[in-house]
Amino acid sequence: MTNTPIQTYRRYMAKIRALSARFAILLLPLWGAGPALGEAQGLFSAAISVDGSIITAHDIEQRKRLLTALQRGQGNLERAARNSLITDRLRLNEFRAFGRSLSEDRVTEEMSAIAQQTGFELEQFLEELSLRGVDERALRDFARADLAWNLLVRDQFRSKVQISEEEVARALAQSGQATSLRVLLSEMFLPAPPGDPARVRKSRALAEEISQLTSEEEFSARARELSIAPSRRNGGKLNWMNVSELSPRLRGVVLGLTPGQVSRPLPLNDRIGLLQLRAIQEIPRPAPDTSMIEYAILTLPTDNPEPSVDFTELSRNLDTCEDLYGAALSLPDSNLERRIEASAQISTKIAVPLQNLDVNEVAFLEDDATNEASLLMLCNRIPSLGGGDEREIVRLQLQRQRLQNFAISYLAELRAAANIRFY
Repeated sequence: MTNTPIQTYRRYMAKIRALSARFAILLLPLWGAGPALGEAQGLFSAAISVDGSIITAHDIEQRKRLLTALQRGQGNLERAARNSLITDRLRLNEFRAFGRSLSEDRVTEEMSAIAQQTGFELEQFLEELSLRGVDERALRDFARADLAWNLLVRDQFRSKVQISEEEVARALAQSGQATSLRVLLSEMFLPAPPGDPARVRKSRALAEEISQLTSEEEFSARARELSIAPSRRNGGKLNWMNVSELSPRLRGVVLGLTPGQVSRPLPLNDRIGLLQLRAIQEIPRPAPDTSMIEYAILTLPTDNPEPSVDFTELSRNLDTCEDLYGAALSLPDSNLERRIEASAQISTKIAVPLQNLDVNEVAFLEDDATNEASLLMLCNRIPSLGGGDEREIVRLQLQRQRLQNFAISYLAELRAAANIRFY
């Protein structure tokens, strides 16, 4: 079979990484001297290799502390940190295999976004992490891998996540009350007086240039310099606002952006507008009704003389539904099903145990008629959604859900093909 150029490139890069890792390990004894050498060697020695990319014991310890600070460290923290780092290496290796890279400024913005999710500005969050013994580099590596993967998945599968009007209507028909989104925007308005064609042309050219920005800092600096709106004093930054407060025209523009992205120039009466999306959040609602449930079922015949999956052992190694894809690699594709269904449409034998599960918990099912045993896992409870002006919100949620499913399968393929070694 003839290798494609990208496959050849990936194999070449994997060999380079493997050779680099071997040289790094050989040089470890040359670092330092005296009693501290043994401790340093243990801390920075290779613990895991992912296609030649080394993960050290220090990396694992830092990730454990970071996950704790981000409140993502439930369950077995050691295992969660190892899996997180392996996943990051796979994501970054694939991102780089396409010849792509990220600027440090863009990574810093992603770090700021992570900090804001915890209620801190970046500088404050770094101080908090330092008190917990977490290096800035640990957060930067975490943010880099997350950003790289999101960009890669979006570009690879964007054409496959177009949601039809029929799908939106079906989701609305199965739902009740709307789930609100809120957005954090920055704005800029350039003068475009109708009686001054030269000024209009200049503003249009500037707007086209600014629309290519991805840095919040650059956009704010240009807003302070060029914008004619009162918000220029604050770099164009606006407070949180509900998506429902935007006009239908602006709502469609904003929901089509990803964080950091600037809208196309928006011609208005005597000015040209630009919007930058800084963040988007789903507003929590007290005790929302659940209209849709996402769950997974892994099935294996009980009469298999040499079962390839031990359900009891498997359940102890599952943190989320995504982990099931790796566990089911040795089974036929039909043995693992992941479904999103309206609560009222789920069969009783599945709906009853689901009622007693929290998200990412499992239950065991047995079917005497078919002599099959199944592991049932609750992936998510999806709040009810409303209709009317919320159609674009529903579309965005469906797109994100579909994109996530592509990402999960993509990552499972990368992990299955990877050369992962534990030391």
